[in-house]
Amino acid sequence: MISIDQGIRSRFVRWSATLLLFAGVIHQLGHAQAPTLVTPQLVPASYGQAYADNLLIGGGSAPTAVAFSGLPAGLTAIHTGNGNVSVSGTTTAQPGTYTLAITATNGSGTSNLSATLKLNRWASGQPAGITSIAGGNYHACAVISGGVQCWGVNRSGQLGNGGNLNASTQPVNAIAAGSGATAVATGNDHTCAVVNGGVQCWGGGYVGQLGTGNFNTSLTPVQVIAASSGVSGISAGANVTCVVINSGVQCWGENSVGQLGNNSTTLSNSPVQAIPASSGVTSVSVSPFGSFVCAVVSGGTRCWGNNVSGQFGNNSTTSSLIPLQVFNPASGVSAISAGGNHSCVVVNGGVQCAGANYNGQLGNNSFVYASGPVTAIAAGSSVTAITSGADFTCVVLSGGTRCWGTNKYNQYLDTSTWQSSVPVQVLAAGSGASVIGAGIDFFCTLATSGLQCRGRNDAGQLGLALSAQINSPTLAIPAASGLTSISVGEYHACGVLNGGVQCWGSNYEGWLGNNTTTSSATPVTAIATGGGATQVSVGFRHTCAAVNGGVRCWGANDSGQLGTGNNVYSNVPVTAIPAGSGVTAIASGRDHTCAIRSGGVQCWGANSFGQLGNNTTITANASVQAIAAGSNVTALSAGTEHTCAVVNGGVKCWGFNGDGRLGD
Repeated sequence: MISIDQGIRSRFVRWSATLLLFAGVIHQLGHAQAPTLVTPQLVPASYGQAYADNLLIGGGSAPTAVAFSGLPAGLTAIHTGNGNVSVSGTTTAQPGTYTLAITATNGSGTSNLSATLKLNRWASGQPAGITSIAGGNYHACAVISGGVQCWGVNRSGQLGNGGNLNASTQPVNAIAAGSGATAVATGNDHTCAVVNGGVQCWGGGYVGQLGTGNFNTSLTPVQVIAASSGVSGISAGANVTCVVINSGVQCWGENSVGQLGNNSTTLSNSPVQAIPASSGVTSVSVSPFGSFVCAVVSGGTRCWGNNVSGQFGNNSTTSSLIPLQVFNPASGVSAISAGGNHSCVVVNGGVQCAGANYNGQLGNNSFVYASGPVTAIAAGSSVTAITSGADFTCVVLSGGTRCWGTNKYNQYLDTSTWQSSVPVQVLAAGSGASVIGAGIDFFCTLATSGLQCRGRNDAGQLGLALSAQINSPTLAIPAASGLTSISVGEYHACGVLNGGVQCWGSNYEGWLGNNTTTSSATPVTAIATGGGATQVSVGFRHTCAAVNGGVRCWGANDSGQLGTGNNVYSNVPVTAIPAGSGVTAIASGRDHTCAIRSGGVQCWGANSFGQLGNNTTITANASVQAIAAGSNVTALSAGTEHTCAVVNGGVKCWGFNGDGRLGD
């Protein structure tokens, strides 16, 4: 017989054994567990801002080895022990959602884990209140909550934050939030905004593009048109600015081809009237190159300036110093966008385009130029917004976006597609796209997902990191190749090799002279070896070479910079001065060229500042005399809008004299 004490003791032993067994199982189970991730999501990071957060890896035992991959550049992950992971650094990678891949090993095995990290473009998350976006050449700006923020290059103070030494890849304040800004426009190196019904501008003012009545640069916004003046819209391109004011249009800045619309080619550093007030103007658009302007007037359109590619859409290629009617009033036009050499209108909910079409920028499944409107998107498609870069156009349609034209900088597609001659879907319908804006080679969209910019980014114009740069010399042309002359422009370069000319870089408008408009990272032939070339000079959008005592040029010709007696663009060399004419040297400015000929100087092209030296400011598409033959001119150099020559051992200069560059 078992006593009560014995029974209790027996049961206690059995319970104890069971508990020990259970504890052992738990212990074994715990140690048998491979690593797990306790915190699978990191707190969001912001572009360009210092970041720090931690993750915890759990499991049966602490990991003995941990490896990481997938973080955006600039951020690092370190296992500090006992499963603790520290993520820190500063990143300037493309905003988006990143996956941190983690391989962790403990005594029970190896696990492949992952954590997500959202990288925001803006330091405080996506800002609310974006109502306007504008892209220039190398910078961009947005109206945010009644203020203006800008990013990109700042060499002329075009960001408006009081400095001009550095580019900013993060938005900086030009006009404080709550100041009443409603629209912003960007040119090459200046910016203007509509503020409380007036206009403020900042940046470069060397051709009067700020409209302040002088040629001064301003690093901060200055008043151009007083508040409450009835300004409702604004657009800028290159060195031209136009505004919608009291249902008319006023413009200021460069005027070499009549882009101010006031029946003149004289630049103006203060607003001039292009279309009278009370004319029913609702919007205006300046070409990114600043060469022509179009406006929506009472449901129709008017255009003025350069029309050599038929970009007005009036079935003509004749340029005009005054606004010409294109679409008649009440035609259903609601918006217009001027590209480099093309234009597109939103008409009855669809899109029609006209002008140059070498990159399919007319969107009509063709590469044939059209001087009259062709259909890109059928009427009734509910297009609500439109914007154009140099050679591409994008629209908002049903809350999504569609684009066409060049895509060489992946302006709208992350593919190897060079161009599209028909509209392609970029953001799907229903994405909440509402505000769009394009620079020369980049494109920004405000959608439900936030503000996204894409395309060319060599100067931080996307508001992201500067693109990869080459900081040490790379071999473009091998040694002993016979190179005797070289000239470097903003987008392309050329050299003389063995009497021929080779060029490389961007090839918009045929700047490389090889009978294409395809850019090339390696030298291509413009003039064959043995062709008699002795010197080459690169302008902004054209190139000229001294060949056998004459001059041949190629590229853009809207200002007559090819010297051919017309304004027809050419992607192959054409004659400006015949061979055997005694030309010994040449020099190209932005849109003009000069040559030493028989001891004198002849020039052609843009002449807004008298840079041709013939005592006028009238553009010339054929050579005019600056210095008489036999004057012993021995050297020549051209700046953006001025020219200098060595004459009898001294120096003479003419043209724009901002900052005292003529030396007088």
